[in-house]
Amino acid sequence: MKIIIFNSPPNAGKDEAVRYLVREYGVFPFSFKNRLKQITLQIYGIDEAVWDSWYTREGKEIPRPELDGKSCREAFIHVSEVIIKPNFGKDYFGRVEARRIHSIAQGKGMVAACSDGGFNEEIEPFLGLFGPENLYVVRIHRPGCSFEGDSRNWIVNENVLKNNYLDVINDGKLHEYWMQLDLIYKNIVK
Repeated sequence: MKIIIFNSPPNAGKDEAVRYLVREYGVFPFSFKNRLKQITLQIYGIDEAVWDSWYTREGKEIPRPELDGKSCREAFIHVSEVIIKPNFGKDYFGRVEARRIHSIAQGKGMVAACSDGGFNEEIEPFLGLFGPENLYVVRIHRPGCSFEGDSRNWIVNENVLKNNYLDVINDGKLHEYWMQLDLIYKNIVK
């Protein structure tokens, strides 16, 4: 079992990277936001279809009265950083997803990729369940993208093997971006 955590500022191409790997190689996609979304919908009493209609690239930044004046992104941050992590630990979302992926994998030699990595604590459960030799952090660099105003940041974790940090540049040319992702995937599964 190989785990790929894509790590980058917003709009750098994490979702596109996972979609590409799913389409080309059958990688299993996962997200730390899965559980966060469930909890946020329960707290605010929002229907999933309504939330999904709001949660677009532009729409997720619009303040909503139904979310106490917060945008979807702000509601996620509030639930994560004010409610869940102080009460259940900073690794909560990582624990939930690591256990879920572990139960799905059942010893199969599969590759799973996460499009929303940005917290050191969230990857610790993956290191514990799958081993540091099987976890890769792929940092996407894109001109004009930064972590300013975002609660996530670059993952710097002493338990990730030095050679398992991989870097790609997304300058907006999809073909070149995909070629870099091909090389990374082939390097990981070799």
